[in-house]
Amino acid sequence: MALELWFREDARAVVLSVTVAALQGAVANGAPTVGYCQGVVDSARACCVAFHVPFAGFLCDLRALLASKSVLGVLQAADAALLTPGAVL
Repeated sequence: MALELWFREDARAVVLSVTVAALQGAVANGAPTVGYCQGVVDSARACCVAFHVPFAGFLCDLRALLASKSVLGVLQAADAALLTPGAVL
């Protein structure tokens, strides 16, 4: 069980870093669309499900990382994507 927890935390860190990189890459190439952010968030959610990582905690960490990197536009676009009809946390 300890190994499972260790692996889950590593998987969470990898998914978090890839998600931040994808969103910041979109900012570097212009304003990201809500559709793009929705796709990135949906992909991250799928990875969280696959690795049994709680998505609500993951999302809090993602928001904190994006805010710390001064990428307010990405955070707003991601929030808008999460607020679209049918979006489920």
